Amino acid sequence: MLNLEMETAAIFTLANLFGLRAGSICTVFAVSPDKFELKGEQDTAQVASEAVKILSEWDVKKERRDKKYWYPSLR
Repeated sequence: MLNLEMETAAIFTLANLFGLRAGSICTVFAVSPDKFELKGEQDTAQVASEAVKILSEWDVKKERRDKKYWYPSLR
């Protein structure tokens, strides 16, 4: 399998320049050269939503502790 994803690099670069967060979730649709299936879109959307929720919770914890950086292991 091969993953070619060029847009994510641009999104990460722009987010970094503007002091924002960015993420990427890649889903495989073509499982072989002669078989193409669209599945996993719902799972991918749920993973992305859960990731945003977790990051938001971390931001709240970071702000409550008046920290510039916060890591999950610091609780």
